[in-house]
Amino acid sequence: MHCGPERRNMVAGALQEVFAAEDRDQAGERAGAVIEPLAGAAPKVSAHLEEAEEDPVSFYGFPVAHGVRLRATDPLERVKQEIGPRSDAVGIFTDDAVLTCLVGSPLMQQSDEWLVCRR
Repeated sequence: MHCGPERRNMVAGALQEVFAAEDRDQAGERAGAVIEPLAGAAPKVSAHLEEAEEDPVSFYGFPVAHGVRLRATDPLERVKQEIGPRSDAVGIFTDDAVLTCLVGSPLMQQSDEWLVCRR
């Protein structure tokens, strides 16, 4: 299984469409619209989005005043900086377990930090 930069850019672009929506209804419509095109190029991503269609847009249920913090990408960028070099070094993941192990470690660390309010 190889996830090249062009596939990552395509998935990222599709998800940006969802997160750029003005409200939950529009985000849900956009999520539904990106699932089908992703099915051919990234079937696992498409299936995951279909299963968890409401999860990525759940932040629209919070008060508008919280929007700035919820849409901030600093924590996401930090995680991306830790995961990117790891995945680039491996290049090709032999199976899902390898990917989960490699990417899961920094994500679990980030989760622990958030749980104890160190961030």
